[in-house]
Amino acid sequence: MKSTRVFIVSGSLMLLFLAVNTLHAQTDLNTRKALYFTGTKTDSIDLKNDVYVANGATLNLSAELRVSCEQNECVFNVGIIATRTGTGALSTEVVVQVAKSGEKFTKTVEFGANEKFKQVVLPVKLNLGKNQLSITIDPGKTTPETDEINNSFSATVMVNWKRANPGDKN
Repeated sequence: MKSTRVFIVSGSLMLLFLAVNTLHAQTDLNTRKALYFTGTKTDSIDLKNDVYVANGATLNLSAELRVSCEQNECVFNVGIIATRTGTGALSTEVVVQVAKSGEKFTKTVEFGANEKFKQVVLPVKLNLGKNQLSITIDPGKTTPETDEINNSFSATVMVNWKRANPGDKN
């Protein structure tokens, strides 16, 4: 009788462990492969009006969209759309790294139990001229995922003082 209870408890624990691991194994984090420049907005992206740059592309960005500038360095609010599969509350990070300076700008992303998309906006310092940006979600690989390879992308942003042409989106 005692060994039967041990077997039942052990079996139940194993099933619980497998269920939790299966739930995590179905999670995949990603970002929409675009960076949005939101001007002074710090809480959301305007998908119709904010200028953006797509994965592998180059954006000519006017310093007029900056939040602030000091000498040859300007701060821009950069929007990212994080996505995920799976369920349950989840917390992770998004990092924007500027190649030239090596600086990393990080923001925590909090997904509610059934949220699949989340917009985050973070301030990023860019120099006048060419800036190569790398964007990564879950850089520490703290969330077990079905695909770790799709967590990053890069884009180039050319910051200049004069107004960019409206057609220079990417």
